Amino acid sequence: MASGKRARFRQIFLTHLCQVKGRLTLAVLCTLGVSATELLKPWPLKIILDHVVLDRKLPHALKVLLEAFKGSQGRCRFTTAQEQATC
Repeated sequence: MASGKRARFRQIFLTHLCQVKGRLTLAVLCTLGVSATELLKPWPLKIILDHVVLDRKLPHALKVLLEAFKGSQGRCRFTTAQEQATC
């Protein structure tokens, strides 16, 4: 009799799991996204301190950022969201 109850429970559980599979997947992806964002929070400050304040060279992988914002004079002027950044 116990195996019959166990089989019925398994059937009910799997049926419910199939119904909420999409929502569970979305919840897992959101949790991973929030965790990754929290882990990456200190990195922009480290880049600013190392590159600007301590005058250290950027790692090769981050030189793309420098080239994206660097103009002919090597300095950028950042403005409001409506205006574009002028270098």
